[in-house]
Amino acid sequence: MDKKIILITHVRFWTDLINYFLIYRPQVPVDSFDGDFRKLMVRPDLRRYILFDETPTFIRPFVEFDRTILGVFSKTDDTGNIICMSPEEIGIYYDHFIRNTRNDLFNQSYRINRIKRDVALNLIPKYYDSWMLSDSDKAGITFYPVDLCPLGVYINTHILIFEGAGDLLFKDSRNFRLLDVDRKYNCVTEFRKIDFGLFRRNLNPRRFDEFTTRIAMLINKPTLVVCWKDINGGDDGPGKSEYAEQLSEALLLKGVPKELFTVTYYGSSDNKSTNNYRDIDQIVMCGDWTLPNIESARIRRAYGTTTDAQNQKDWFFSQLITRIGIRKHDGGTYTVYYTDDFKYDFIGRMYAYFNENRVISSSHSRESCDWKNRLDSMNIRSNLKNEIILLAMNDENMRNAIGMDREYTKEVSFDYLENLGIKEMRSKKQIKKINPDILAKIKIFVTIK
Repeated sequence: MDKKIILITHVRFWTDLINYFLIYRPQVPVDSFDGDFRKLMVRPDLRRYILFDETPTFIRPFVEFDRTILGVFSKTDDTGNIICMSPEEIGIYYDHFIRNTRNDLFNQSYRINRIKRDVALNLIPKYYDSWMLSDSDKAGITFYPVDLCPLGVYINTHILIFEGAGDLLFKDSRNFRLLDVDRKYNCVTEFRKIDFGLFRRNLNPRRFDEFTTRIAMLINKPTLVVCWKDINGGDDGPGKSEYAEQLSEALLLKGVPKELFTVTYYGSSDNKSTNNYRDIDQIVMCGDWTLPNIESARIRRAYGTTTDAQNQKDWFFSQLITRIGIRKHDGGTYTVYYTDDFKYDFIGRMYAYFNENRVISSSHSRESCDWKNRLDSMNIRSNLKNEIILLAMNDENMRNAIGMDREYTKEVSFDYLENLGIKEMRSKKQIKKINPDILAKIKIFVTIK
């Protein structure tokens, strides 16, 4: 906390003691972090700037453990309901049953891990109810970039994320403001279609030979070739692609000089954040590819955006394409060859982005279903779940709070509830009865005007 400048990895920022990184020369005592970012981010001794070089997309949990361990931290109340132990009891049971065993949350040999252990144990009561409602086999605590910018809180710290395609990835963020430039690229980017005829799940050897012949004829200058990672339902494991190796060998057999091309695959670590291909003149994209929907859901959760699968695909391919010489801003002409299975509107969006500095919005609804997906994954009686949906349908802030696991207080009247069709809650007594049982467990609080 006395170092003026700290240089750390993305992963470590989220998995170590985040308040220790944020505070510089403490002016008030530094207590064990209690997960309250609204309180943390108004401290007078926070660092002036927090800079993220490239977007943190792989955010690991601060702590994660098997859900069965919750049994060690549970007890029954007078009515037989399973509830969370007090922090004092959690510490006692942790020391007796978990410490220094294979289930220990942290290695006890290092002081920093012992501090992290205390943070995790103190946060268990805060997360316990949502863990108990979840159908996941894991329980964990994760901190996100959006937590650094609590809504409605003025902070003196500047959170800057250097993301070249932020206008695509951080669509309509509620927490981050886009600082853009008038024109990102000064090159001409040509998009040219080539015949493909291959299917990932059933690759035809004859058609593969025909396709490699076609692209071999295109490689007359430095070229980046990008293909699927796996074919025919296979999985070569992380960091390896036999299909990419097969494609590279096929091009060599066609007489393409080795020094003229490089083959990589979609999803490889070199698809972004590298300058290794900046002297390459053209790129060949072999086969359409889409990121799983879960990836865009993670971005929405981490950054408070409306990013959908289309936005993230546009972001991914813009990052991929700018690995080649376009990134040098030399005013040259670069070529993007794409196979005919890419959709016309996708190529149109890419053309507009690179040549006209224009983002074409999605034509379909941008409404996220993250909040409904979270409710569906919880063990809540269907009638109560339906009432929560009714309360949230016309309240975007409530939907966002449910989807992002945040606290939210909703003010209602009895007439409002009755108009929604929630007729059984006709008194404050009944509101108070349902609140701690279900709504409070997902951090939603209802008050009567």
